Amino acid sequence: NHRDLHLSIRRQRQMCIRDRIQSKRIKQLEQDGYYVIKLIKTNKNGIPDLVAIPPRSRVLFSEVKTPTGRLSKLQEFRLKELTQHGLRTEVYNGVTDMDPQKRKESDRAERILFNIEECQDLLANLYEGLVDREYEGATKDAQQIIIEIKTIIKSIEEDDF
Repeated sequence: NHRDLHLSIRRQRQMCIRDRIQSKRIKQLEQDGYYVIKLIKTNKNGIPDLVAIPPRSRVLFSEVKTPTGRLSKLQEFRLKELTQHGLRTEVYNGVTDMDPQKRKESDRAERILFNIEECQDLLANLYEGLVDREYEGATKDAQQIIIEIKTIIKSIEEDDF
């Protein structure tokens, strides 16, 4: 059927455009220091195409679309689900590049947040250790946790993380 052939050619053209946009995004993310994974098949339908992991920071899930592409309901659900799990997400269409300074500031804010959460976990461990002094070494553990927190705070102040 002529119509089916036309639709098949159009679908292939859209896939080529999307692949070029995706390659562009992978290169940009890698130049910015991310470790990028292109997902082909996952155990969850609708998961974004790319995973971009900054050094010592949070993961970024990147859904790649053509400039006129739209998210499916399932993709919208997955992006919301990932965001609710504290993960960063984006929908990238090759047109709306984020200003490098804004990206740098956003990444710095994410690293600071991650380090603050790490401090909160360490403080919770410190509290539990001090409350439960039944085991030997609680004071030593508390001292070690305080040293780790001071190291994290210093790295935040020096922006060296």
